[in-house]
Amino acid sequence: EVEKRGDTDFTIKRSDLNKYTANLSEILNQARMVPNIVSGSGGRVEGFRFVSINPGSIFEKLGFKNMDVIKSVNGEDVNSPTRAMEFYNALKTSSNIQLGVVRNGKEETFNYSVTP
Repeated sequence: EVEKRGDTDFTIKRSDLNKYTANLSEILNQARMVPNIVSGSGGRVEGFRFVSINPGSIFEKLGFKNMDVIKSVNGEDVNSPTRAMEFYNALKTSSNIQLGVVRNGKEETFNYSVTP
């Protein structure tokens, strides 16, 4: 379903992506995320942090680990639940997706290629 080509480089077929994005409530039950509030910022949100990922879930297959923070999608900041939903909907038609992720204090770019 998801082919790992490197530590942060993945390929997924469009049909599989469609299958996973078809049922939002099922996806939301596979992992728990919370807003990543920047310390000392007065509540400013910089992305969303995984606090629990179910083993075998799509999130695990996509390379995520507990405590990872998704900060951006295709260079655009994810700083509210509304923005997160906009990006979720955009995934359905994108052929290349880049996620800015912070893991263990280090910023990384996760690349996903969606193939026919």
